[in-house]
Amino acid sequence: AFRGLKLNFFRYLFDAYCFRVFNKAVVSMGPTSTAQEISEHAKCEEIATNNVVDPLLKRIDVRFNTSSGEEVSVEAVYQDTAPSGSRLGTVVAIHGAPGSHKDFKYVTPSLHEKGIRFVGVNMPGFGSTPGDPRLRCDNTERNNFVCELISKIGNIERLVVMGHSRGCENAVAVAARNTDSLVGLVLLNPTGLRLHRGLRPFWVIDFILWLYSLGPTAKQVMHTVMKYFYNSIIGLRLDTGERAMMCARVLVAYSGKDFLIETSISRELADAFKDHIELKCEDDDELTESKAMQQTRELFSNGTKTVSINFEKCGHFLQRDRSQYIADAIEAILRNCKGPSTNNM
Repeated sequence: AFRGLKLNFFRYLFDAYCFRVFNKAVVSMGPTSTAQEISEHAKCEEIATNNVVDPLLKRIDVRFNTSSGEEVSVEAVYQDTAPSGSRLGTVVAIHGAPGSHKDFKYVTPSLHEKGIRFVGVNMPGFGSTPGDPRLRCDNTERNNFVCELISKIGNIERLVVMGHSRGCENAVAVAARNTDSLVGLVLLNPTGLRLHRGLRPFWVIDFILWLYSLGPTAKQVMHTVMKYFYNSIIGLRLDTGERAMMCARVLVAYSGKDFLIETSISRELADAFKDHIELKCEDDDELTESKAMQQTRELFSNGTKTVSINFEKCGHFLQRDRSQYIADAIEAILRNCKGPSTNNM
């Protein structure tokens, strides 16, 4: 119990840092969209300007409870490719920290072409959703926010919850709270059941938090430093320095060269799902990926509940590097599940 408490404490402090650093501009500027417009058949493109409003971005007021029980209201900004709904299914995607709906921009067009609705969440203080000084950026409020957002949006049927990195923790919890409509869970580069190297050495995070508390000048310097760190060193793309088990089918996809999360940690998480089947994608080419997709499709078609796959030569951004596989796997999940799950995890 103490080990779990310590792990959650570490994650809370890391998330709190990300929230404080990347939230400031969003709070002051308001929920103005900065995404580049994409058409129905467009391939994913880099966001090149802050002046073009994405027509797929929607806004809705969401009230949710913090971990202390206090009610908070924010204007949630989310991406919705099919507001009228989809007969095949809906993917609700949860980003990591830092992150936004743009983290899934390479997967979104493929899902749209398949007739699958995509709802990209922007957590409070991230993306274009404004934050609130009362928020702690912990799992309780993140889970509450997403569940309330799903409820407010409505007409979300045949639900697949997808998470990336830190967002996988929330994806599992949100899936467990929406079993009436749930058909699938997709975890990409998931954090595991123990501390991963992205949170080590922890004294560095503690030191940065201390620097950030020194005042406005220190904060401005840290914004510039962290923008460079995340964009140029780690490779997490940020617009500014401030923003930086069940009946349902489950897919756990992880990488052999993830610089933030050890392969062994993601594999341990996959092993926690009963009777899962493990696949390996050893080469970085289309033929190998195609074979892996065929295996995945056959497994789900034959009734396998959980499939895990290790892309041995990929890194931390599978939603970019293996976007077609992910879209195809989600389609396989939806087409091989006749109805929503009613069982618990």
